[in-house]
Parts: sequence; structure tokens; C-alpha cells
Amino acid sequence: MNRTLGFLVIALFALVPTLWAAETPYDFVACFSYKVTPVETTADITAVGLEGWGIVASSTTKEWENATAHGVYVNWSMGGKAGGKSLLKWLTAAGDTIVGQADVTGTGEGTWAFLSGTGKLKGIQGGGWWKAVSAAKPIVQGTAQSCHHIWGKYTLP
Repeated sequence: MNRTLGFLVIALFALVPTLWAAETPYDFVACFSYKVTPVETTADITAVGLEGWGIVASSTTKEWENATAHGVYVNWSMGGKAGGKSLLKWLTAAGDTIVGQADVTGTGEGTWAFLSGTGKLKGIQGGGWWKAVSAAKPIVQGTAQSCHHIWGKYTLP
């Protein structure tokens, strides 16, 4: 009897961290404006650097409402293929920050991974996906504007 009780107590404590680290889904649309800096534009390759600022326009996840973002991007296209990387820092309405990395594909979609967080988001892990939902003709040369659907899950310690 004592062995069985002891086993149950150990099993319960083994499950507690899993319960604390539950996955939290997120889903929002963020719109961005970018400053575009050409790196190389030839018949063989187009490579650009971008700096962008954004805001969450709509969210089904309360924690992401009115979050803002600042990011840097490197994009390229060559031989009919395209790709890139980006690093973004998000600031939530509560004042916590998150840094994440996105992979860019030539299809207007890609993946996203959280790298770090502060405040209530310290130790954040997880990621998700993003997909461009609109891109407008830039009003000023050397800029770009677009909106992205961003969704996935994260865990906190």
C-alpha cells in the first residue's frame, strides 16, 4: 500500500511541471511598414535589407492586442527562388518584450520561433507560422507595407 501511494505521489509531481507549462495558442494579424535598402540588384540576384515597424491590428489572443514590433530583415531572390531571415522584437501592451526569428520563403509565408522574453514572458518557448495577407503599393519609394497573419503556440516555465 505504501509503495503504491509513494508511486502515485511521484507520478503526480512528475505531471505538475507539464501542467504548469501548458501550451498557449496565439493568433493575430499585424501590419508593418518597412524601409527597404537594396544590397544588390543584378540579373543574377536581388538582395535587400529591411527595417520594419508594426502593430497588431486584430487578435483573438488578449495578450497580443495592441502589441507593437520592430524588426530587421534580409531577403533575396535568385534563379527563381527566394528566401530570407528576420529578427523581431515585440512589445506587449503590458510592457513585456519578446524576441523571435522568422524564416522567409518566396511564397509569402514561413515559420516563426521565440528566442527570448522579459517579464511575464521570460523563458518563452514555441513558435508558429506566418502568412502575408496583403501587400500594398508603397506610397513612398524605398518603403514597403504589408499585413501578416501570425499564429502558433508557446509555453512559459
